[in-house]
Amino acid sequence: MVSLHKRKIIPMVILVIAVLTVPPSLILCDSEDSDAASTIEWYFYGHQLKLSDDNYDPIRYSSIEWRYSLDPLSESNPGEVIPSDPGEGYSADMSLDPAVFPYWIVTTMFVREIATMTNGEVKMADFIIHVNPIEDMCYFEFMYDGEHPYIYMHVTRQTSVEKGVTAFVDLPPEPTRDGYSFGGWYTDQGCTEPFDNMDPKIFRSADEIITIYPKWIAVGGSTPSGSTTHFVMLQTVNGLNMQYDGLAVQKGSGFSFTVSVAEGFRFDISEMKAVTSAGRTLSQTDNPDGSITYTLPSVDSDVTIMLAGYRQYFKVTTMFDNVSTVGFQEWVLQGSSLTLPLTSKVGGDVTATVFMGTADVTGNTFSDSTVRIGSVTGDVSIHASSVEKPAPEGDGGLPWEIIAIIAIIIAAILAVILVIYFIRVRT
Repeated sequence: MVSLHKRKIIPMVILVIAVLTVPPSLILCDSEDSDAASTIEWYFYGHQLKLSDDNYDPIRYSSIEWRYSLDPLSESNPGEVIPSDPGEGYSADMSLDPAVFPYWIVTTMFVREIATMTNGEVKMADFIIHVNPIEDMCYFEFMYDGEHPYIYMHVTRQTSVEKGVTAFVDLPPEPTRDGYSFGGWYTDQGCTEPFDNMDPKIFRSADEIITIYPKWIAVGGSTPSGSTTHFVMLQTVNGLNMQYDGLAVQKGSGFSFTVSVAEGFRFDISEMKAVTSAGRTLSQTDNPDGSITYTLPSVDSDVTIMLAGYRQYFKVTTMFDNVSTVGFQEWVLQGSSLTLPLTSKVGGDVTATVFMGTADVTGNTFSDSTVRIGSVTGDVSIHASSVEKPAPEGDGGLPWEIIAIIAIIIAAILAVILVIYFIRVRT
């Protein structure tokens, strides 16, 4: 099973279509006349909403109109039109106002598709979207019991949901436990509230974890022995994927997992090792695809496994407007320093904003038109710009202060000449 890991998220534009700012929640409700609704794609949920009908065919469809309202749609409330693009099958894009759809609050939208067919028939489909924007990624933690986490699955900006097609979050493989049968996942440890992974959940903070518990049903009245099953805890590393079959292992059985570098990250794992908290080193096998498989031959107790010896690199991205630099490195080794002098292409002053990870570090790293980071601990993003300095007034002539002084001197000389003249005239 692949465990998805939290990737640092670099500060960027919240609203994107392919990579959304924030995951909200979506629920689809079809109207009675819902021929078109069954093929509607509604996805990319966040403050950027995209609506399209994948059954669109220019031979059958004349046009599609999309409407929405914060109140139920009716004859007295037809809603507002969402602009659509005929060249893209009348798909509609809408930027949701964060003031109307604030973070951590579920807001309901009522949406209607009005499809006009080429034969003149008009078909309508109504559905509801519950928008629950999330500023960052949040996690579901599946448990074997109240002490042993089974697997993490996270909800990110890239998460999409189609009611009845795609679950809000994937479920891990059904766990097993000696003497018990698995009775499903529940949102409470007492197993009274079933967990529905098709039902989007409400997150109230960026680092919130929703914990899901299994229900164990005793088989034949036997009581399982806690010593027959042990649990493996893997300490995750952001940017390294870990693939394994399960984290519950029968006593004496072996445990293996495979580590690979996630897309968009860079690591040197040539000397990476896996060790237990007790100092036991796992055997390893280098795979042709560059991944490494680690094996613990026998699990005799609950064990924590950590990775060591890897070297991580962080990515440097620049967005310059009339600015250039020298010595640019796209990838910087963790803990190394970074120095980038910024030069204006138009002779003006350079202004910059510097992010490392998710933090704005401009005040600590940018001075004298140079970015200086003593120890790189996250992805670096540099936004810099420069504008041309305006030409001095007077097209390069003498400063007005000098002109004024010269004028005063000339006036004084003229005054002396006039005084001498009048004195001579009188004498």
